[in-house]
Amino acid sequence: MSSSKIYSEYDALANAFDRTHKIDYDVWVGLMEKLLLQYLPKEAHILDLCCGTGSVAQRLLLMGYQVTGLDGSEEMLNLARQKAPSGKFLHGDARFFKLMSRFNAVISVASLMYILSIEELTSVFQNMYDSLLENGFALFDLIIKSELEIDEDEVLDTVEVKDDFVSIVTNSYNQENKLEQKHTILQLINAAWQRSDVTLTLKTYSIAEVISTLEKTGFSEVKVYNAEQDLGLNGGSSRACFVCRKPN
Repeated sequence: MSSSKIYSEYDALANAFDRTHKIDYDVWVGLMEKLLLQYLPKEAHILDLCCGTGSVAQRLLLMGYQVTGLDGSEEMLNLARQKAPSGKFLHGDARFFKLMSRFNAVISVASLMYILSIEELTSVFQNMYDSLLENGFALFDLIIKSELEIDEDEVLDTVEVKDDFVSIVTNSYNQENKLEQKHTILQLINAAWQRSDVTLTLKTYSIAEVISTLEKTGFSEVKVYNAEQDLGLNGGSSRACFVCRKPN
């Protein structure tokens, strides 16, 4: 199955993600300055993997970095190109991509939790590794599976209402440590309301299996930060940020 088919459901959510996604991208870029960017050369070339609508890429470009974004959704890429015209944006699948360029860093914000098996996550890590220059860095975040039962009270449904836009997101966990997000989007387009319904699945991983997979791929110096306790992200107790390095 082509990546265009696989990610067509994300096309329907492109505008919704751009308007309602709850990530504070300024905060994330600030964290990158602390955890990653200070170790990169001036005008470093960064690969933004699963770049979505280009919110992080836009900020990095304004800081003087060279940025290539890769995403499976053409509609999200269209928005990214409008938002950050000086960036380079490519259509591709994080699990299978191969690029000729090599990068000082690969980043992925709030995206790899949509990779639904450790085998596919291994492929993503291998592609990240292969895309890096020696001594290059990778930074990404994941939803973390703990030994305790997940507190479903922390999984909040969200509703956002605008004059021309309504977004409803409901969440539920299943027994395979996967989170289902059901999105209902109403948009006023050409004086008529249009509805889209999309269900996305997210996967949780244990810190131990992520570290093990990174090390098997070849990464070293793996550091793990709890998004809430270590990085100060509100509501991030179940998320972890990983920073690792491709050795000489």
